[in-house]
Amino acid sequence: MVLQHEFSILDFRSTAKTYIRMSPKRSGLSAVQFTEFEWKDYCPEVFRRLRELGKVDVANYMLSICCNETLTELTSSGKTDCLIYLSNDDRFVVKTVSKSEMKVLLEILPCYCHHVRKHERTLLTRFYGLHVLKPSGGRKIRFVAMGNIFQSGLSIHKRFDLKGSPQGRCVSKSRVEESTIFKDPDLDLVFHLDPLTRHQFLTQIKHDCKFLEQLGFMDYSLLLGVHVLSTKHHQALTKGSVENRILANKISLPRNFLQKQLERDRASSVINENLPTRMPARAVRITRSESEGSTSSSQGKARTDEGSIASSSLSRRKSRIDEGHEVLLFVGIIDFLQGYNMVKRVEHVYKSLQFDPQSISAVNPHFYSTRFQEFIAKVFTVRDVNA
Repeated sequence: MVLQHEFSILDFRSTAKTYIRMSPKRSGLSAVQFTEFEWKDYCPEVFRRLRELGKVDVANYMLSICCNETLTELTSSGKTDCLIYLSNDDRFVVKTVSKSEMKVLLEILPCYCHHVRKHERTLLTRFYGLHVLKPSGGRKIRFVAMGNIFQSGLSIHKRFDLKGSPQGRCVSKSRVEESTIFKDPDLDLVFHLDPLTRHQFLTQIKHDCKFLEQLGFMDYSLLLGVHVLSTKHHQALTKGSVENRILANKISLPRNFLQKQLERDRASSVINENLPTRMPARAVRITRSESEGSTSSSQGKARTDEGSIASSSLSRRKSRIDEGHEVLLFVGIIDFLQGYNMVKRVEHVYKSLQFDPQSISAVNPHFYSTRFQEFIAKVFTVRDVNA
């Protein structure tokens, strides 16, 4: 699907304002809390067409984003930090942004629109709306609405946020939950893709990274969700470490044949419509090679001396502790509005004095893009057609 017509300069400068009123009883707010809101849309025509490209119904979008639950969540928190919410139908991710982040998004919006039109299967986050909400007598709340990469009706058994940069990216074992997003040091899997799927995936990664590099962006991540197609293999795939045992304890008993068939049919439809953002793969756990020292299979963790799975060491992992399991992968590139500004340059100099400069995330856009692509290519390998 392509957009019906070109954008004009005015499309990227326009705003639309309206007012929303909620009764305290209906909204769950007390009588002294905000019940009237000023709602401002930025570039409404541009985002309407982006929603059209993403096959998002306008009416359903407004019902999801402008519902009482979302308004209450956004206005009830007193925090000024970034907040992230799921819409009540799980289709959209609502994320608060700073004034500077909002400015960056507006500046790159013309280039972003051109890119997603040219690459309809881009892995970049799908932006569907940029809004400002101002409660009567309250402060402005700026937020962006994005597509939920994991929305499909299928369970996501494990999540990763991957940069190819392990330094300072550890998940506290005491805080692991079923919805925990693990980082590079926690990745103990490689994913075997069929040759055509892998080619499509890496080609799109290349296009997207080139786009981000041209804009001067770095510090982005590949958000990866893993759905295990066979429930009985879920525990085998996640067994081992403390955090994985917590996940495994929540696994239900194998479902009956009809349920499994329904899941396979749903997964098939998800794959056929969304390559390469959703891909079938075979997940294989990896461990340290003999040359690096032994790693207990009960731990099942792939580690370097620094406890990471950095791209420089991933290629040395040869030993495997299981035969692999069929999975469905959900992937997307997120958090890509960070430029290599003065703050990041200072961070690069400071951390380079303490750590290997190649292992930190604060590096120039070209190096970041190259390292990111090399790392992804090692995590997603070619599947043996005879396996």
